[in-house]
Amino acid sequence: MKKLLLMIVVSLGISLQAEAAEILDAQHAVDIAGKQRMLTQRMLADYAMMGMHSTFKNPEKDLKHSIDEYEEGIHSIAKYASAARIQEELGKVQNIWKNAKKILTSKVDKQQCEGLNAVLDALLTASNQVVIEIKKDSGVDYGEIVDMSGRQRMLSQRIAGLYLVDLWLQNDASRNKLKDAMQAYEVASAKLQAFKQNTEAISKHLSKAEKAYLYIKNMQTVGIPMDHMPAIIYKKSNDIFVNMDKVTHLYADIMEKVASK
Repeated sequence: MKKLLLMIVVSLGISLQAEAAEILDAQHAVDIAGKQRMLTQRMLADYAMMGMHSTFKNPEKDLKHSIDEYEEGIHSIAKYASAARIQEELGKVQNIWKNAKKILTSKVDKQQCEGLNAVLDALLTASNQVVIEIKKDSGVDYGEIVDMSGRQRMLSQRIAGLYLVDLWLQNDASRNKLKDAMQAYEVASAKLQAFKQNTEAISKHLSKAEKAYLYIKNMQTVGIPMDHMPAIIYKKSNDIFVNMDKVTHLYADIMEKVASK
């Protein structure tokens, strides 16, 4: 009898968790899928922080949370999307994720970091393809400005992850990837700041994100001690993400109102 009651409780717990993560519409689906891209890079940042023995903001706890959130995202999208193309791309994500999770949940190791970086790059590409297929299937187009803003969320974490890996490994591969990510962020940032429909709230969040980005960019030129850099990168990249997440939702609201007229 006790065993039966336990099974019922566990079953209810799983059901309630699935219900809490339920995707209700296309906009929410795109948002969840977009955040999956960001999480691939956040996990790299957490791993590098742990490798450098930095305890700022508890990267070990954050990594576990990101792993759980990524898996919940896969579950939510699979439940929401019935189109064959989305399920096919999601299958690719799940296959790559198995390899990524194996490294992420093993003992942090410097020799594993380059391999993890490559696997998470593949996971980022596959996760991005899921976003594309969800948009195609739903027929919802929030426009280039929302896509660009949403991608900045991912780039905030990509810059953090690659910068931290560069500090840890000191190799050309991560350094070159970092330069590319920063260039992509700067090009998009200039376009977003010049967008004519920016509201006061949007401009405010863009300004905060820009200040945080410039702090990261100029760290080495102002003589910040090396042992302080990981914590600063981690904090400032999160500041960028928080502000760009708000901007992305504000842009989506604008585009939705335009489309409904």
